[in-house]
Amino acid sequence: MVYSPEPSPVALSAPHSRLTLWAGRFSFFRWPNDMLVTKSEKQWWEQERAKGYSHYLLRRGILERGLYFGSVMTVLSIAVPYFWHHPVLSIWELAVRFGFYTIGFGAWMGSWNWRCNEKDYQKPTEADDHVA
Repeated sequence: MVYSPEPSPVALSAPHSRLTLWAGRFSFFRWPNDMLVTKSEKQWWEQERAKGYSHYLLRRGILERGLYFGSVMTVLSIAVPYFWHHPVLSIWELAVRFGFYTIGFGAWMGSWNWRCNEKDYQKPTEADDHVA
């Protein structure tokens, strides 16, 4: 999870509520209606795209989204059985689950966001709409 003082360019196209602006500061959020519609957003995607799919999948998918999700799910795997008075999983089982959540979910999210950004990149920008 990467925190930046300014919202990401993708988050700026979402409806501007306090939650949206706060969540946009974390690069792993992508709202369903987010699209690359402005020229600066497309330039941002061109820079990300130039680094390659595998770099995007590793950095944006596994390291950002996957690590966050894996950490939350591992903490829940410890906390829920504890509060329900069930035996807590062994360290080995927790490590396997953490790895599965981190790599599996992160790779899926990274791949899905790559496809969404590629699809949105092909669409005309707002500036292109006004030129015609």
